[in-house]
Order: sequence, then C-alpha cells, then structure tokens
Amino acid sequence: MAKANNYDITGDHVVDEIVEHIVMEKAGVIHEHITAIKPKSKKKSSGFLFNLFMYSVIGVELWLIYHEILKRL
Repeated sequence: MAKANNYDITGDHVVDEIVEHIVMEKAGVIHEHITAIKPKSKKKSSGFLFNLFMYSVIGVELWLIYHEILKRL
C-alpha cells in the first residue's frame, strides 16, 4: 500500500522554516541554498579547434568536388 504524502506547504510553519533557513545562511552557519535548483555553470568552449577541423573537412570536400568538375569538362 502506498504511503500518503503528508507534506503541507500551506501553513505558517513553512514561512518560519524558510525565514530561519535564510537567516542561518546569511549568518554563515549553513552554506547551502534553500532550493534544489542550482544555476548551470558556464563552461568555456573549445570551439576554435572544432571549427578549424570542420572548416578543413568542408574545404577538402569542396576542393575534391571542384577537381571532379574540372575532370568532366
């Protein structure tokens, strides 16, 4: 048998818990945020090497297509 969810987020005790958490966080007692959602970290992309490789591949393909066209003329 499944357990019923007994969480009640409509009472004043929820506001008290949130305020207490924020005060303790500001005082430096705890170091975690009240929400479980954390902002995504911005990672530095190494796009230069990827772009260099992709443009090289495209350039070689276009060069080969150009030479095939010249052979057929």
